[in-house]
Amino acid sequence: CADRRVVCWAVWSSSTPTGSVASSTRSRRSRDRRCPTQAPAEPMPPPRKAMVKALHAVADRAPKARVLVVGYPWILPPTTGCYPTMRIAAGDVAYIRDLQATLNETVARAATETGATFVDMSTVSEGHDACQPEGVRWIEPQVGSSAPVKVHPNVDGQRAIGAQRDRHRRLCRGRPHG
Repeated sequence: CADRRVVCWAVWSSSTPTGSVASSTRSRRSRDRRCPTQAPAEPMPPPRKAMVKALHAVADRAPKARVLVVGYPWILPPTTGCYPTMRIAAGDVAYIRDLQATLNETVARAATETGATFVDMSTVSEGHDACQPEGVRWIEPQVGSSAPVKVHPNVDGQRAIGAQRDRHRRLCRGRPHG
């Protein structure tokens, strides 16, 4: 890996700014006879086909590159939120975590399918979510942050992502590239 070009692709998105995604979806659907009375059992995954296509395009343009795809660090803690710092209703924290886990699983599958390496941030980012105090958090909250970009990694988060990337680069030395 040391003598090959390393391509990193970080995937980021924003979160719902206010309200209750899961409960408002259920209550709206229960009043609408055209829709089922239950919210979907699983959140809709991101467009895996588009990710696979993009990763194949990278491999076509850089056939000797070791491609690393970096997953999302946790945005919220596992069970409780921190409204109003993060404008996610307490009842929706588990839903958002599940949605984020589904996104990471989908990105990991796309990486595996194309011979890329998935850099999982979920374990190392536990306890560094946007609800943590400054100096502990790796993700900036929606409210109470002076960072120009909210719900994205701060300097500490970027350093942690870089450290995980470097760890994966060291692990892949001597392994054939995909």
